[in-house]
Order: sequence, then structure tokens, then C-alpha cells
Amino acid sequence: MQQNNYIAIDGPSASGKGTISKMLGEKLNLPVLYTGNIYRAIAYNILQNNIDPNNVEKAIEAAKSLKIVDLDNPNLTQEKVGQYASIIGAYPKLRDATYKFQRDFIENSINGAVIEGRDIGTVICPEARFKFFITASAEVRATRRLTQHNNSNYETILADLKERDKRDQERTVAPLKPAEDAVIIDSSNLNAKETLDIILVKINS
Repeated sequence: MQQNNYIAIDGPSASGKGTISKMLGEKLNLPVLYTGNIYRAIAYNILQNNIDPNNVEKAIEAAKSLKIVDLDNPNLTQEKVGQYASIIGAYPKLRDATYKFQRDFIENSINGAVIEGRDIGTVICPEARFKFFITASAEVRATRRLTQHNNSNYETILADLKERDKRDQERTVAPLKPAEDAVIIDSSNLNAKETLDIILVKINS
């Protein structure tokens, strides 16, 4: 594996890391893996089948049947799916089940890849040469999410984000945190292009 061709992009929900990863992949002509969609796809599966997200075994069964095409489902952006994804993402056994899926993608991307998520630089691809942690205030992230879901309520979104942050940061396996060698970018007062420019300067320096 060529380390310098792998770029880890981590950060909390609605920090803009997905948009940045897409732009970066296009700029560098690299494939992008949105690992959050792995958990969202599993969450969507159990939601559609009326399965309790606290049923760990059923969540693991859904994980084992996951296919790469499932990550492109447009319904994965639903708030309820995101809430379920945050719950199941805390299960150590489920994260074990998804680890191989993610590593297979990375190891099959022989020319490199952009890998986006919450534990890429710390767990999934710690060998990545370039690691970035994109964050923003909860208030800014709630405003961004509100523009994506016009029928939602700001206070509800803000409360959900704070709850999700707490759950992601406090889980015992692969908690949300920057890798020790990650470049931390606060995008609260930056647009997507400005954030991307900072990343490109770091990569090209």
C-alpha cells in the first residue's frame, strides 16, 4: 500500500467532511469511501424491517449482508437513519463486522483513496499519510443540517447533534477523536472551497 495516496477525513456529523471528501476526490481523481454510509445503510435496513436498533445481533446480520451499492441509497440522509446509525455504530461487534468491508475497499484502491468517517485516522486507516479532522460548532452544524432538511426544527436538530456527538465521543470502541498526527480544521467560519484549499495546501506542501 502506498501511504502517501491515502487521505483520512474525520469529524463529527454535519461538519462538512462529506462534501469536502467529494470535492477532494474529484480534485485528485481518487475514489471516495463515505464510511458513515456503511452504518447508515445498516441502520436503514433495520429501520425498514422494524427492528429495534438496540438488537445487536440483528444489526450484525444486516452488516454481513451489506453491499457497496447499498451505500448509494438516497434515503440514507434521513434524520431517523442517522440516529439509528449513531446507536448501532457504538456496538463493538458490529464495528468488527464492518472493519473488513472498509479495509477491502482501501486495499483494492491501489492508486489511493479518500476515506471519510469518524475513526479513519485512528482505527480504519492509521497508516494514511494525510489525516484531517474537520469540525465546527454544534450551532453551525445544526444550521447546515437545517438547510438540508427544511421540514425540520433547528432546536431538535441541535439537540440531536449534541446527543450524537456525546455518544460518538464516549463509545468504548473507536470513539470520535482526531488522530494524534491529524490536521484539525474548524470550518465554522469557512465554506467548502476554503476548507478544501487548506487541505490541498497541506497535501502539496
